[in-house]
Amino acid sequence: MKAPTVIVMSHNGLGDIVMTLPLLDRIDRALPVEGRLIIVTKSALEENFLRLFQWRHSPEILTVGIDRSFRGIFRVSGVALKLRGTNPDVFIAGVMPDSLFASLFARLIGARLSIGQEGKWRRLGFSVGHAWPEGEHKTSYFARFADLAGCLPPNGELTYPTLKPVARAEATSGERLVLLSPGSQILETHKRWPAKSFAELATRLLTQFHDIRIGIFGGIHEQALLQEIANGIGSHPRCEILAPPRVEDSLAIIRQAECVVSGCSGSMHLATLLGRPVVGIYGPTNPSITGPYSDKAVIVRLGLACSPCYRPQFTAGCGNPICMTMIDVARVQSAVIDSLSGCYGPFPRKIKSTQATAPSAAIVD
Repeated sequence: MKAPTVIVMSHNGLGDIVMTLPLLDRIDRALPVEGRLIIVTKSALEENFLRLFQWRHSPEILTVGIDRSFRGIFRVSGVALKLRGTNPDVFIAGVMPDSLFASLFARLIGARLSIGQEGKWRRLGFSVGHAWPEGEHKTSYFARFADLAGCLPPNGELTYPTLKPVARAEATSGERLVLLSPGSQILETHKRWPAKSFAELATRLLTQFHDIRIGIFGGIHEQALLQEIANGIGSHPRCEILAPPRVEDSLAIIRQAECVVSGCSGSMHLATLLGRPVVGIYGPTNPSITGPYSDKAVIVRLGLACSPCYRPQFTAGCGNPICMTMIDVARVQSAVIDSLSGCYGPFPRKIKSTQATAPSAAIVD
């Protein structure tokens, strides 16, 4: 009898990769030992991240790239045909939004059971559709794709796969590390809290607490943004830029943090994975859906009538993200103090996204 082959799409950046980990963990645990797990991801960064876990099945990982040109689509089609050659039993595409492309990709792969998001295009390529209840967190939503594939968890809990041992960053004795992570994907800068606000927050915390060390944290491609914040703070012996070159180095640094302050970003989800306290600053995106999946989180948001507005076909924002720029530094400072004191939540649930296309300063929450 042929060993089952399961293919899972997990390709939307580090944040979504972290939120698909319980799905991948369920499948990895449920597959027979001789089963084959194939994970399709976006780039070498995500591939390297996935290789940091102790998988039961040593999954094969394929990258599809992010090229949206005709050449890129042709290449992705080639990946689909390559996957078809594995004679797959199950194809899971929870991270792919309902679209003609997603359905055609699934049809090319030709798995016996293909599970995608419910929508108008689903029947063209997927045999099963999974509807997304409004306000449900991505982590639990993605995990239920494994249930539909018959990979049921023994206790119903969502669990992450085990990380391989990660080298610990050198800690400074007697100082608590607070990481400020200001970045986002380059096409989603409207999700960022202003650099000057991060600089003021750091200055306030350094003045208020003499045992706090500030790390201005981000990727090596975010050096200019990190330096802008550092310039706003000025020279200070307890403040430094931390821009590690590898994701495993980032994990080592985050593991040392007493608190991670971030917008909706990969750094925030990495902190959640490691069980570190998080202060999440939210505006365009919905914390019920993409917030830190953690009981050690404090969410700061204004609750404007126009937010959260992030949705398919409206991912670039309104051009004037007052839902982020109007968030007062004192509010975030208070949230950091609560986090450092072990006071979290309550976590916002089932917040409804809006259909707004223009900013509104009216507060509804």
